[in-house]
Amino acid sequence: MLKRDFLSRRKSIVGAIALAAFLIRLGAIAWTQSYLIPPDRDHFAFGYESGRIARSLAVGDGFSSPMPFPTGPTAHLAPVYPLLLSGIFRLFGVYTASSAIAAFVMNSAADALTCVILFYLGSAIFGEIEGLLAAALFALYPTAIWFASGTIWDTSVLALCLAALALWFYRQPDDPPATQYIVTGLWLGLGGLVNPTICLTGSMGLLWMWHRLAGRGPERFWKPGLAAACAGLVLLPWMIRNAVMVHEFTPRSAFGVNFRQGNSQAAVEAGNGVFQQAIAAPDSPAEGERMRELGEAAYDRECLREGLAFVRANPDKFFYLTWVRIRGWWLGYNSEWNSSFHVGRDLTFWKRVLASIWLPFLVAGIALAIRARRPVFLLTAMILVYPVPYYFTIVSMRYRFPIEPLILVIVAFFLTEIFRRSRAFWAEKSE
Repeated sequence: MLKRDFLSRRKSIVGAIALAAFLIRLGAIAWTQSYLIPPDRDHFAFGYESGRIARSLAVGDGFSSPMPFPTGPTAHLAPVYPLLLSGIFRLFGVYTASSAIAAFVMNSAADALTCVILFYLGSAIFGEIEGLLAAALFALYPTAIWFASGTIWDTSVLALCLAALALWFYRQPDDPPATQYIVTGLWLGLGGLVNPTICLTGSMGLLWMWHRLAGRGPERFWKPGLAAACAGLVLLPWMIRNAVMVHEFTPRSAFGVNFRQGNSQAAVEAGNGVFQQAIAAPDSPAEGERMRELGEAAYDRECLREGLAFVRANPDKFFYLTWVRIRGWWLGYNSEWNSSFHVGRDLTFWKRVLASIWLPFLVAGIALAIRARRPVFLLTAMILVYPVPYYFTIVSMRYRFPIEPLILVIVAFFLTEIFRRSRAFWAEKSE
């Protein structure tokens, strides 16, 4: 009876969880005064590259200049988040405290919606109790609060998009009509305009849909192909723009920069697989001058050439750095960066704990789900495929965070399953 009453009020409970998540993040903004962002380097810490592009858009210079210095048209980032941030700048002023608050409120709203999505995703895979627990875990999750209330980047929006994409795939019927594949492709393309990693992760969903069409002849190939083509059509105008304006036919032009960042002597000396300021154009005058002279696309290609040359000359160091990045992705690494929080203490230890604490629960949850024949394959594939590009470039807490809502769905299943088994065990013992 209690369980039935609990589930009959699930929509109210989910709404309360989402509202609590939103209010908790607003409280964190006020408590830490994260909206007071230092104006150093012409406010570069206000959103970094995304903030600079948003500023250019807001003042009428177009999608350009992601660095602390003018560089002209850019494809350094996908367009959606800088466009959203530029809208905030137009309403509340460029680099103002009011704009910072608005950006954090937007992140917090994205997290509240993610709670709702996680409920439906957990319910679709495991059950409504697991869905409610996943939503509650995310609402209280310190790392989610950290990024939503202290970081101006696409992190929270991307997490929402990935969770929504996973839910979309799980809600597909066994044999979706062609229109569903078209909509799926449109979803993937729009997600790619938020961050191209969505397309790689979403490809797992297309493979899953392809597998479910086994034995259906030609449609097993043309339907997923239709979805991929629709995704490409959504991305195509942006990529044509980049080819014309930046001279690189790509959804994002920073792969070479990131590859060199993670595969260089500076990366070996740092030994942590993360961003290296010593060879970064925003932080190194010499690298900044190279980028200005070469232009964004040529500089990116030159960085890729240098990174590949380092790998060819030092395969042992490349394998070492790849291992360091994989380890750092799943177990965390030392980082003194406190975002824009004013907390007066170093949070490195707690960030590393939060990066690794869920890993055993994730592994055990996947094993239990497979054993219980729950449809966890797609969710697991999305979690495991998402970080692959980062294993070969650089890792960061904010790069990993978008898959953590998906991880929490499996953690919620593990916790509820352990509770059920423990209760059954003690009930049997008491008889």
